[in-house]
Amino acid sequence: MRRLALAVLGLTHIAAFASFGVQLEGLIGAEGIVPAADLLERAAAYFAERGQTAWSELPSLTWLIGASDGALLAICGLGVACGALLVAGLVPRAALFAAWILYLSLLSVGSPFLSFQWDILLLEASLVGLFYAPSGWRPRPAGGEGEPPVAGVWLMRLLLFKLMLMSGAVKLTSGDPTWQDLTALDYHYWTQPIPHPLAWYAHNAPDWTRSLGVLGNHFAELFAPWLILFSPRGWRLFAWAVGVVLIMAVGVGDLGPLHVLGAGALTVALGWPDRRRSRWPAAAVFIGLLISIAGTGNYGFFHLLTFALVLTLLHDDDVARAIGALRRWRPLARLPAPTAEGGPAPARWLRWTAWAGAAVILPLSASQVGLRLGGGALRAWERGDAELSAVQRLAWSAGERARALLDPVRPLHSVNGYGLFARMTTTRYELIVEGTADGRDWRAYRFHYKPDTPDASLRFAGLHMPRLDWQMWFAALRPRCRGGWAVGFVRRLLEGSPSVKALLAHDPFPDAPPRAVRIRRVDTRFTTPDERAASGDVWVFEPAGQWCRPLTATELR
Repeated sequence: MRRLALAVLGLTHIAAFASFGVQLEGLIGAEGIVPAADLLERAAAYFAERGQTAWSELPSLTWLIGASDGALLAICGLGVACGALLVAGLVPRAALFAAWILYLSLLSVGSPFLSFQWDILLLEASLVGLFYAPSGWRPRPAGGEGEPPVAGVWLMRLLLFKLMLMSGAVKLTSGDPTWQDLTALDYHYWTQPIPHPLAWYAHNAPDWTRSLGVLGNHFAELFAPWLILFSPRGWRLFAWAVGVVLIMAVGVGDLGPLHVLGAGALTVALGWPDRRRSRWPAAAVFIGLLISIAGTGNYGFFHLLTFALVLTLLHDDDVARAIGALRRWRPLARLPAPTAEGGPAPARWLRWTAWAGAAVILPLSASQVGLRLGGGALRAWERGDAELSAVQRLAWSAGERARALLDPVRPLHSVNGYGLFARMTTTRYELIVEGTADGRDWRAYRFHYKPDTPDASLRFAGLHMPRLDWQMWFAALRPRCRGGWAVGFVRRLLEGSPSVKALLAHDPFPDAPPRAVRIRRVDTRFTTPDERAASGDVWVFEPAGQWCRPLTATELR
């Protein structure tokens, strides 16, 4: 399973570097929206004024090779090559380390377009993967591939534990009522950044399916992660499931950290501490969650990356049993015979290296999880609305010390906290970018994935991450333009930048740049089945004012 997990991680790197590479020139290139070279110049001056070393605060190879379009594309190309080496099973540890350095180099200069949680998750998975991957050029000894170090396996598993549990915890500690009253999915399918065709059908399904979906999400993110630590079987697994259902039934409408910790205690009481035991129940739940998310929204390589972590929960024996069962079915009788897990033990130096990495990473990760679970109580205490117990005060003090320890390594973005969809957006706004050549006739630019008109079709993006389309969704959450990259985008349209226009599906000014550009805001929602049957449209658009007033090139200069 280790080889398969690393191969999937390699595919993730290929998707991440390739997807960003085809957008790079328009986003952070010399003629892009936020040029990386300009960022480096400003950063060098900023850190020099404060007596800080620029490369330690903003670690990137671009300090050495520059941030020209060619240099940035070379980084992406090398990243794709590292991913291919991982897929082929060649020099996996060196490939992971190089991919980590290359992606960190891009992330450091790619703000705001490399600021999503799966970007930092890819960095953290690559770092902890160093302690999980085998050593050597082609680690396939005649006696079978050696087993991974125990600490390396658990660094990968606990990263998945942290990702899932924290993603569930933020939904409780944020105070968002939609996660408590089970209405979150009434909004999610149409307010998410880039829904795809199945999202419309999921939104218009019966109400009970959406409520059940929220319960399933809570189960997968708040309770199933405990099955990573301890994995009950047989009647114990059944008893655990019954206990969790009872906890959820009691807590619906008021789920909190105590319910989650109660499920953890139940898992410990019924689970098995055997480190070699497969965690297939947890893997099955997480795979179901990933399928449900991927089935309704475009999230780039996030699902593939998380699936690579999920594979670390399984053993070769799980695959062998699955293949053995399939071989009994005649159409699949020619599948290769099942093989059991086994191989030489990892070298002592490798085991000690993995334990040393775990000793540094795990305390920092544990503090993040603890602070997230107790976040609601801590914020109430800070506001003066509640008092903390002695234990909570001790946890807060420990967390503050952990944050202080984390500060020196924070620029590496490799030990992180996570929390997807902490607050559900209950309205959706879209930004309509328009230009004019005469001040009277305004014509709209079109994006590849972001809806621009009521009849805009919903599209699958696959593993591609259309980062400008995503940032337009985040920008629309603000009532008006506040400068930053959005003004840089307008400036490049006024200049007619070919690199930026290549990010768009339609340029209404192919021959000469517009005289002025404005951005309108519209309130949107999915159509009902009756509305779609009558009009054929997927969206309903209602004007919601001006987001960015008309700007000219002269004004911006």
